[in-house]
Amino acid sequence: MEPLDQKAYSMLKTLQPQVEDVLNTFLAKQIAEAEDKYTPHSKLSIEALHDISVRGGKRLRAAFVHYAYQMLAGTDTSHSLELAAIIELIHAYLLVEDDFMDVSATRRGGPTAHEIIKKYHVDARLKHDSTHFGNAIAVTAGIMGSHMAMQWLSELNVAPETRVALAQNLNRMLVVTSQGQINDVFNESLHQVTEKDVINVLLWKTSAYTYENPLHSGAILAGASLKELDTLSEYSYWGGIAFQIKDDILGTFGEVDETGKSNMDDIREGKMTLLSVKALEMANSAEQKSPSRGNRKSDTYRRYA
Repeated sequence: MEPLDQKAYSMLKTLQPQVEDVLNTFLAKQIAEAEDKYTPHSKLSIEALHDISVRGGKRLRAAFVHYAYQMLAGTDTSHSLELAAIIELIHAYLLVEDDFMDVSATRRGGPTAHEIIKKYHVDARLKHDSTHFGNAIAVTAGIMGSHMAMQWLSELNVAPETRVALAQNLNRMLVVTSQGQINDVFNESLHQVTEKDVINVLLWKTSAYTYENPLHSGAILAGASLKELDTLSEYSYWGGIAFQIKDDILGTFGEVDETGKSNMDDIREGKMTLLSVKALEMANSAEQKSPSRGNRKSDTYRRYA
């Protein structure tokens, strides 16, 4: 019998090109429409979003949508693949915003959206600050991507009540995710951050967004009951925490070629993870009083890695 982890990996690898084909087709249409209706500048912004969207990624959220739908006896996989692509477009939008907030230079093995636009500004010798220009256009393109996804969802060829339920779930979960992001950013600036502060972020960001939202989306598409949704929420609670802890470990100690982003980003930024909270607890008083959080975390990680 195939090991569960290998089976899950095989299922992801099978699903990835199917979702990316749907997503690529949709975004190619958006690029063509932007070129026809607006200006080359509009096309450029969507192309950056397109680049981030189809560059790669595990497609874990897409898989949760697709397989939750099948688990609850959904039979029209064209609908679940389309919904999975919508969720991945929402994910791309959030990646663009997150990379801007984290001042990250790489994503999925290539430049982040704001770096792509910044380079265009430099190469074209445009006026004013290239960094601000890249940030402004990328953030706007990301937000536009979220509205594209919502419009796409509103046109999904399913029963009207299902579309409403899907939109309500997605919007509710994104509010929770936004609260998680707000507290994550605050944690980087607070003088004292507790384990509970970090766990709250794991719940509001990863558990809600990476697990609960896509699982609920696929389940709602299949006509799930409230009891079934509650069961999926309970699984999401623990699954999201475990996933994010593992992701933070990879983000700090993983190989760049495998993770697709620098393993120094979180340290330089001063991101407060369970790793950093525990490292600071184990640090001596001199390390804890270091004026630079980024340097302090870096030194402490080296000592206790």
